[in-house]
Amino acid sequence: MNFTINVTGNGSCRGCKVFTLQDHSHEAIISPEAFDLVQAELARRVKGRTRHSGVSIFSSKIKCADCGGWYGSKVWNSTDKYRKTIYRCNNKYDGKKCETPHVTEEEIKAAFLSAFNKLTTEKKEIIGNVKLMLRTVCATDALKEEKNRLADEMAVLVELMDNSSQSADARRSRSVSRMGRR
Repeated sequence: MNFTINVTGNGSCRGCKVFTLQDHSHEAIISPEAFDLVQAELARRVKGRTRHSGVSIFSSKIKCADCGGWYGSKVWNSTDKYRKTIYRCNNKYDGKKCETPHVTEEEIKAAFLSAFNKLTTEKKEIIGNVKLMLRTVCATDALKEEKNRLADEMAVLVELMDNSSQSADARRSRSVSRMGRR
């Protein structure tokens, strides 16, 4: 589809540039899959109605258990040797500051590694549980047998209908030929 657009949008085009848009005139800069992933991430961020800086790996990942606000990173003593990154609840602007304590980045990393190591040490058990759930939820052997039985039954019914139709056609032609002889 080709069409011309006016950049100013007011209808007059004196001294303005006119562009012609052409569909499928060049390759896309990113793949459709990457575009869809970015759109999903933008939609996820809009749901929280908060800005997203992505400064830290833990930004917008830790939620306050008391008020539901997001924890954000703050740097204490940023210019000296006592520099420390902490995370605290950002929900302090709605009239009252949240009373939950801050957590250091080292504590968060330790908790994450502990949870990750627990998952990896119990990996075989977790995989076994998932496979068991899949076998239970996705048990289709009985359904496949029922489908095959119904398909066989349907084939027999189709054959009976064809035979019935052929015999009815034969009777009809005999009666028509008898009527023609009279």
